[in-house]
Amino acid sequence: MGNWEKFAITSAAMLVFASAIDLYRFLTSIQPDSIGRWRDLLDPKESKPSLAGSAGDPTVIYDVRGRVVATLISTDQVTLSEVSDRMWQSVVASEDHRFFHHSGLDVRGLTRAVGSFGTQASAPPWTAPHNPALPSLEALRASSLCSAGGGSTITQQLVKNLLLSQSRTVSRKLVEIIMSLMLEQRVSKPKLLESYLNNVYWGHGVYGIAAASAAYFRKKPSQLELGEAALLAALLPAPEYLSPYRHPQECHKAMKQVVHRMVATGHLEVQNSPCTHFPPLQS
Repeated sequence: MGNWEKFAITSAAMLVFASAIDLYRFLTSIQPDSIGRWRDLLDPKESKPSLAGSAGDPTVIYDVRGRVVATLISTDQVTLSEVSDRMWQSVVASEDHRFFHHSGLDVRGLTRAVGSFGTQASAPPWTAPHNPALPSLEALRASSLCSAGGGSTITQQLVKNLLLSQSRTVSRKLVEIIMSLMLEQRVSKPKLLESYLNNVYWGHGVYGIAAASAAYFRKKPSQLELGEAALLAALLPAPEYLSPYRHPQECHKAMKQVVHRMVATGHLEVQNSPCTHFPPLQS
């Protein structure tokens, strides 16, 4: 047997071994009751308890010094019609601005994310120097859309958070993509967005938009205004780090970036976008 044949056999064996390890890591870290949660996602007609948290799980709110200011228990689910337009628009603009135009996989976003591998990572928008001047619409589109974050869609995030593990494995990513495509064929976009809002994590142990709006602003989701909605949407990439109680300056910068993305995606008129004052929090 020549050197080339030995190299090919060794390489194939190593690839199979690595794939087996990757698959094992994925299977051993998959979330419990994934089958039941998958069925719940496919049949969203009935009002169900929160998939991300169980009844009795406390929601603890801290002040800027890390002291407990409130402990809440909530598993309320709301329909999309019970969420203010500004709230869902801010989430779509910041997390997946092509949500209503793809089929579960944003090929352009995924290509952008893959293309960024090996390049120097840019600083998160909330760490950029403060600039009180409102950028032009062209600048907003360039900074907020063309250089936006990773390639995971809202549907992919929903599948990962409720059904799969957070492990970074190839097998987990492939299953996530396949399940997202299947889910989009069975469930409408409004229902997917509704499920996402009801189960996503907002920091400090808070799951779901009903609990988040009550915890941070003592409001119902339907009562959230632009600044409040933008602040909540700004928490999603890093809920603990961007906590308005722990890091108010970073949170404020991220909130303004969300408003800029709303302008860039057409959810907000330019003349309304200066409404980026820091909204009062629950005290």
